[in-house]
Amino acid sequence: MGFELTRPLLLGAGVIALAVVFFTWSRLAPPLAPARARLSLGLRVLIVLLLTGALAGFAFQTSPPEQSVMVLADLSASTQNAVDRETATVHQILAQRQGKDRAGVVSFGRDPQVEVNVGTDPQFAEFESRPNANYTDLASALQLADANIVRAIQLVSTERGRDPRDYALVPFGGAGPLHAARIAEELGISTIVVPPNAGVISAYGLVASDYTKFDAVTRKMKLDETAAKEAGKTFAEMRQRLAAQFADMKLPGDLVYTHTLDMRFVGQAFEVGVEIPADRLSSLDAAYLAELFADAHHRTFMHGATLDRPVEIVTLRVGATLPIGTAPKLEAGGLDREKLAARAAEKARVFHGDGWLDCARFINVNDRIELFRKACMKVMA
Repeated sequence: MGFELTRPLLLGAGVIALAVVFFTWSRLAPPLAPARARLSLGLRVLIVLLLTGALAGFAFQTSPPEQSVMVLADLSASTQNAVDRETATVHQILAQRQGKDRAGVVSFGRDPQVEVNVGTDPQFAEFESRPNANYTDLASALQLADANIVRAIQLVSTERGRDPRDYALVPFGGAGPLHAARIAEELGISTIVVPPNAGVISAYGLVASDYTKFDAVTRKMKLDETAAKEAGKTFAEMRQRLAAQFADMKLPGDLVYTHTLDMRFVGQAFEVGVEIPADRLSSLDAAYLAELFADAHHRTFMHGATLDRPVEIVTLRVGATLPIGTAPKLEAGGLDREKLAARAAEKARVFHGDGWLDCARFINVNDRIELFRKACMKVMA
């Protein structure tokens, strides 16, 4: 038997409350008989102690004289190489029982199987049941991960008016290619391009991507000629700031700028990004900006091509990019491409859907490294 305090710091509040009670009692004692006065003080102290204990999370802990332990062992397909280790773990747990503690063993794959019934003398040597070995408990986790990835792709494709079936899927990272086939099937994508050294593509993107910085200024303005001129002036100031930042970083070279206005109809909750050509910055006018906004709004929401409501500018954004020039090559270092291309197909087993499939694995490394580099650059952008 014992006790615990989940919020012990609140005991300090109880100490302060008791001090206040005793101080008040000593200064303003009630006009009661001595016995009743002591009883009144004791009740007040008891109430403070009970409240302090409740706030501090005071709880008794008791241990029953006997316990029942149920050992659950995962024998699904994803743990077939760890059966010996699981067997040893079960023996260890059963050996740690105390007194008349009862124990039992259940194994599971797709369906649970009782290995040892619960009792005071469980006899376990090894797993005798064989759950469905063509099942893995990872199936649901993989399906959930795939669904999240599919949803993320839809956010930047379908919901922006782009059909993912018109594109190729380029998976990267340590696990990306493992999900690629199921994701492509879900989205209707027919082409998957897995770059060599896919696990380091993110790191490669950092050394192969251009240097880019962004600046944003929130300036809510109702669209008119004054606002158009103010936007051009603000864009010029933002470009100067970005150029100074690149100079401070000792990155010389000609910068490439992008200019965007976040615009919306007055009263609308969401803005639409409107790209502004660099050659029009010095001659912006309200009619031109309104035309660009109407086109961008219609592409995004499929309405708004007719400007029947006032429009406002919310945020101005400028991006400055210093091209890296020649990017380092992404090579499959140390590999003999001719030998790999000539190798016969290898037999392999893959987990697909809710079961394992026998398949042939082909290795074909070609010279189109530039394709992978461009794909990586686009993904990183």
